Amino acid sequence: MKKITLLLALLIWLLQANAQLSPLSIYDNFAEDSKIKWPEATTGNEQYYKESGRYIVEYKQGERGWSVSNNFPKIQWDDLSVELTVNVPEGNSPGIGSGFLIGNITTPGISYRFVIQTDGTYGFGYFKDNTLKWIVPFTASKNIVKGNNVDNKLKVKITNNKVQLYINYELVNTVSLPEPLTGEQIALYSGKGQRAAFDNFRVDGYSLITDPPGKIEEMFGEGYKRLTVEIKKYNTLQSFADFLNDEFKNNF
Repeated sequence: MKKITLLLALLIWLLQANAQLSPLSIYDNFAEDSKIKWPEATTGNEQYYKESGRYIVEYKQGERGWSVSNNFPKIQWDDLSVELTVNVPEGNSPGIGSGFLIGNITTPGISYRFVIQTDGTYGFGYFKDNTLKWIVPFTASKNIVKGNNVDNKLKVKITNNKVQLYINYELVNTVSLPEPLTGEQIALYSGKGQRAAFDNFRVDGYSLITDPPGKIEEMFGEGYKRLTVEIKKYNTLQSFADFLNDEFKNNF
């Protein structure tokens, strides 16, 4: 058993030693020549497109809201900030709001959302197994500019499982995540019955390069290839290490 423990420790050390964190800094003002490509649909019940340097999301009828997501491969959620300017030119979506989603949006798993309403309230919650649960139910904040056609800047700063919520540059709340963030997506989100406009999208943090150099592949052969497939299921090396530890406890 001691030899197995040492082998696991060595394996994790090798992976950590060869993993590299790459700084991630993204800004999008939704200009026509923007490097980030967002989908567009200009007809139908769900419409999303660029207009005058903003990205519009309009969900006319349906349940909850509509999100338009983008993928950010190997994004690291344990040290990251996401900012977005939100404006609702028309309509209102009581109990739903508009803002952004992070995590698993079109992929299985959990996603978190930070949204505001035109009545001056904000909410923070998560969506999993087709169920929405609020960690912070809609709460009034003096930092929100109320009404339609006004700008409000939202920001989340994530450190491990703690999230700081900012509205118009002021900290309004700090929450703990019930489950770790996974997935590689960030989405712009608008509740039903309103037209939301987004601008000044910014992401600052790190992405993870998890492909070790070829020498380790030579050492472990086919087993290494299977291992890399397994580790890519996990968002951080620490989560993979936790998985190995659980497997060890359950099988030895």
